[in-house]
Amino acid sequence: MKGKLKRFYAKALAQISKTAETSTKTVKKRKEEMLNEIIKILRSSRSFLFIDLEGLENKGFKEIRSKLSERGVKVKVFKNKIFLLAMKKIGMKNIDEVEKYLNKPIAIVYTDKNNVFELASYVDEIYYYKKLKPGDKAPFDITIPSGPTDIPPGPMMSVFGRLKIPVQPREGRIFIMRDTVVAKQGQEISAELASLMNKLGITPLKEKPRILVGYEDGIVIDPLRLKIDYKEYESRILSAYRNVLNIASEIMIPEPDILKISMTKAFRKALNLAVEMKIISSETIDLFVRKALINALKIASILGYNVSTAAGVQQNLEISEKREKKEEKEEEKKEEVSEEQIAEGLSALFG
Repeated sequence: MKGKLKRFYAKALAQISKTAETSTKTVKKRKEEMLNEIIKILRSSRSFLFIDLEGLENKGFKEIRSKLSERGVKVKVFKNKIFLLAMKKIGMKNIDEVEKYLNKPIAIVYTDKNNVFELASYVDEIYYYKKLKPGDKAPFDITIPSGPTDIPPGPMMSVFGRLKIPVQPREGRIFIMRDTVVAKQGQEISAELASLMNKLGITPLKEKPRILVGYEDGIVIDPLRLKIDYKEYESRILSAYRNVLNIASEIMIPEPDILKISMTKAFRKALNLAVEMKIISSETIDLFVRKALINALKIASILGYNVSTAAGVQQNLEISEKREKKEEKEEEKKEEVSEEQIAEGLSALFG
């Protein structure tokens, strides 16, 4: 009997050992497959973001993945140690810096097309709603809307009553009589209220993915530095280009677009100089007439004459001023710089 028992135990131990060995081999194989997959991603991708998964519900994660997928951006979850090992295997830079951020569950956002700043802007546009848990603070006044629910009458009627939500049974369902504020901003959410909002499908908490760090071409980028106001930068570039264009036109750099502006400026200066030197020509005659009209109007005003000609002078002056303003606007339109001209001009100036 003892011999049989020993043989039974020996056989059982051998089976357990064999199962454990098979399980170890399976786990090792999975790790190797994951390692190879990560290496492939690291080699084929341009930029990466590491997203915090702590407190992120499955619904929120699916929303992030779906929204980014529309832009051709992929999201995957890997074990941090295996990801770092893959980075080391292919000799990526600043792994120690990346490791500082991988002390919690993360998701990897990656793309082979966009730079890390564009990638961050995509993630920053995403938001999702999550349910409030007991102990959370209300982000704003929370209102339970009036109308039918999918909750049958019964014990839940008393829950609505305790939360001071007026209800009545209708057609086999609980009907909320009017919109009711159940929590003021900053108020702690009770377990009963959290449970009811969950049953009603009310998810008032608006959340955004939290970027831990960005990585591109061996450079580790803090999340605060990933936020770029593209409109502001575009405005700065346009302003800088206009300043460059103005200087270039003053020193008359021999480029077609610049020379057009230089010639316009030179013509205006020459016109003003001709007027000052009292040179009469077809280009200056209008300016002389306008100047004479202005002087005549001033003299009439000083002498206190109230003659009909003063009104005519005033009218002519207004017509002259309007015509000049119109001409100036047309000149400004001619000199207005389009984005295409900016690109061509920058290329001409700086190669």
